[in-house]
Amino acid sequence: MFIIGSVLFVFWSIVFAGSECFIPGSTEVDLEVRKRSVAMVRGLFSVFLSGGFLLRNGLEFCVESSSEERVIVLFSLIFFSIESVICWLKGFWDKNLVIHHSCSLVALLLVFLAPFGAKYTVYGLLAADISNFPMNLRGIIRAKGKRHTRLHEVMECSYMALYMVFRGFLAPYNIYSCLSCRKISVLLTLISVFLTAQSWFFISKMLNIVKKKALEYEERRAKGVSLWWLEVNPAQRSLLYFNKIANHGIF
Repeated sequence: MFIIGSVLFVFWSIVFAGSECFIPGSTEVDLEVRKRSVAMVRGLFSVFLSGGFLLRNGLEFCVESSSEERVIVLFSLIFFSIESVICWLKGFWDKNLVIHHSCSLVALLLVFLAPFGAKYTVYGLLAADISNFPMNLRGIIRAKGKRHTRLHEVMECSYMALYMVFRGFLAPYNIYSCLSCRKISVLLTLISVFLTAQSWFFISKMLNIVKKKALEYEERRAKGVSLWWLEVNPAQRSLLYFNKIANHGIF
């Protein structure tokens, strides 16, 4: 496992260093694009690894952790460790990042060391990362000033739909499974409950965004203004919401 961990450390170090070379610059936009591009790489790998494993091995959770499960957990554990150090050194820390990364690192480390519980985390990684790609691509599009495009709308709607389904409805099954298995540590169960509660809080914020997007759509339809895929339609300048500062938030 030490050799695999070393390989993963080198891999992520190359990815982070490569992002500095392929996405140079020190502007706020450059930093945002670089950060989200690396996050997309981790999300895609995580979904592929965790999804593939669960398809092959099913959802029988209360079993001893396997070496393959530990590798999948270690993959994200090393990523979050390196990213946390980089964010700390560059002063990117904020309250949400500290809470998210601290809980993630503690949970991943507990599961990696414990004899039981890795499959719960593999399932949790799939539920959490399935919405990672559209979320971060949406952020890149927004950073590039293309918020009012159809591509942004597709990515935002895809992100929120996947987030609500997997984190809002499927993740709670993980909590039920943890509670049903007495071999899982109480701390890991509590962290799962906290992260799920946090997801529901964010979903409530997303529902407000959905309402605002519905109003924006109604205004576009009433005025006969359409969205272009990659560029902002100049006709949108006549819309009431267009010139308002509306970041909408939620990552």
